[in-house]
Amino acid sequence: MDRNIIMAIVAVALVSMIFIGVSFFRQPDTCPSDVQIYSEKKSYEIGEEVHLSLKSAGSLPRISTYEWTTEDGQTSDQPSPVFVFDKKSTQQIQVKINQGCAYDYVFEIIDNEEDTADEIFVTEGGITISKQTAFAGDAIQFKDNSEGASAYWWNFGDANSSPLQNPTHIYKQPGTYTVSRMLNGDEDMVETAQITIKERIAPPKSDPNKTAAFTIDKTNARAGEIIRFTDKTPNASSWLWNFGDGYTSQERNPTHVYNFAGNYIVMLSVNSTGKNVNTQTITISPPIAVPDKPIVGSGGTPPPPPPPVKMDLATTLKTKFQEIARSDNDELKTNIYYNDLLPKVANENMPVKVTRNGKQIEDTFYDYYNSLNIQGGQRIARVEVLNTDSEGKATALRVIEQ
Repeated sequence: MDRNIIMAIVAVALVSMIFIGVSFFRQPDTCPSDVQIYSEKKSYEIGEEVHLSLKSAGSLPRISTYEWTTEDGQTSDQPSPVFVFDKKSTQQIQVKINQGCAYDYVFEIIDNEEDTADEIFVTEGGITISKQTAFAGDAIQFKDNSEGASAYWWNFGDANSSPLQNPTHIYKQPGTYTVSRMLNGDEDMVETAQITIKERIAPPKSDPNKTAAFTIDKTNARAGEIIRFTDKTPNASSWLWNFGDGYTSQERNPTHVYNFAGNYIVMLSVNSTGKNVNTQTITISPPIAVPDKPIVGSGGTPPPPPPPVKMDLATTLKTKFQEIARSDNDELKTNIYYNDLLPKVANENMPVKVTRNGKQIEDTFYDYYNSLNIQGGQRIARVEVLNTDSEGKATALRVIEQ
């Protein structure tokens, strides 16, 4: 090919390439009007991240450069920058694209704490007192029923005050007091109420070392008769009677009927101390059967009543053990029953053979008594007195539990 022709072709190619490059990088004659700066919302709190980007109703033009500038001097060359603002303001943002087209955008930076404080309104309400009448030394709760206040001042009328919204106060002296509560230091927002404080009169103190005292209207009676018991203890405030037959009473002056003949130890404990205890013995004879015809002895006089019948010792111990096992009254167990049972046995260390759940153990009277106290709920099937001394006291026992 002719050299001149080759040179002409090369020249045309170079000119075409230059024309294409200039066309590619040349700025558009006009900036697209549908390009806008976009953010998720129009107001942000101080310190909150603001994410910006460009959007268009159609497609965005080809963008080679970004120049973002905020009103407080922050800049970015990223397509989607993030800015953070440290004070309340109105921010105008500008972005230049392709080193020519500029777009503006405005949003607010707000201070939520400041704005919320401006919106607080005080709704004045009354006051509530837990006790309108109380005793000196009582703790009394005061309640404010208002809303929106930032400061409170209570005057209790006895030279004491409190800045709490719902304070508690104790009056030391009896009297009638005027209570007031002020809101936000405003004398136009004051509520008042009256409270009456009475003097507390302490009940008389009982002597913990004073022994219980009582009387029985009949120390010798028959089964079925009503017997009256009268407390004579000074300053007693509570009573626990044990009539010795498994029945008790918490009345001050009770009555009781014995169903069976025997000698019974009546015990009174007062003031729930376990120390104020006293006992007396009462003898109950069998009831008199009413005969069909009068029976007279020699000389026309009625026969003497039969002698008192003592309850069998083994039966007595079984009854007491069963009552202890079923009772939940600690004072009854630790004082009354033990003091009742102890005179019937030789000593606290007396051996007791116990069959429990098919197994036999050997214990002392004291330990077995305490096991009833601790375990509770046992069923005493039988008690056998294995031996007695000259006074008729048990010296060895066998207990069968089921």
